[in-house]
Amino acid sequence: FSPDSSKIVFGGFTDGSAEVYNVLDGRLVLRLTGHTGLVNQARFSMDGKWIATSSDDHTIHLWEANNGKLVRILNGHTARVNQIAFSPDSKWLVSGADDNTIRRWKVEDGSPVQTLTLGDGNWRFEFFNVLADQYSVVYTAMKYPSPLIGYETRQMLWNAESGKETPIGGGKVTITAMGKDGVTFMGYDEHGRIIGNLDSNGTMTLIATAIRSSYGNGALSGMTVTPDNRLLFSGNGFGLHAWELAGNSASFLGLLASGEPIPAYGQLYEMSPDGKILAFASGGVVYLMGVPLS
Repeated sequence: FSPDSSKIVFGGFTDGSAEVYNVLDGRLVLRLTGHTGLVNQARFSMDGKWIATSSDDHTIHLWEANNGKLVRILNGHTARVNQIAFSPDSKWLVSGADDNTIRRWKVEDGSPVQTLTLGDGNWRFEFFNVLADQYSVVYTAMKYPSPLIGYETRQMLWNAESGKETPIGGGKVTITAMGKDGVTFMGYDEHGRIIGNLDSNGTMTLIATAIRSSYGNGALSGMTVTPDNRLLFSGNGFGLHAWELAGNSASFLGLLASGEPIPAYGQLYEMSPDGKILAFASGGVVYLMGVPLS
């Protein structure tokens, strides 16, 4: 979503393009063309001036958000770029690629600032964000060395100023999403889905734990939370779910829009900054739903 919640951008098209839509009427506003490979992620900057797209073509493109003009191409990665995130002040951009590196770039001129190498192995970045302090990059990467070893997870907080990395989650908590405040995180542990706060020291303070569905085996797909941390949304094959957060618990409110001609749940969830729109992607389609404010 754009910072004013009026537009939404996404990629995933086979021709390497990304598209910007008006949220209120669903009108196509801009079509961003220039990548030669699939766009894996598209994000607005926090100040609303820029759109960044990352692609299988090993590059990141920066576009002017108001007119879709391609301003610069960030070259340096040697494999597909699957995760990007702007700093809260929109002055720099961080990217993660299948070349086992994280790179930080200046938005103003596209110049590289620093590179973090994860070492040996084929790491794939599953999650990426920048905390509210402007310089702490949180990421989750996974690799699959062999069937005997299974999946390995690397979850770190990288201080982009000092270069120091701090393991977070203790091998028990895996982060999958962050709220708009750059503090609230969503993820899971062995007991189910969780929500909490993450500070720049890597300390996690859990808000609600063991969040599970009342249907099926209790498993849930991705999650998102309203900006005021009041409502939590997720889903599974039985439908979209909503919880109300209060104190340190999540109270299940029920299934949403069960009578609407929409998929039962999404693979990716996102809340608009104003908390009025829930977007979820399922089967190659993005759906927008209004969220009650009271």
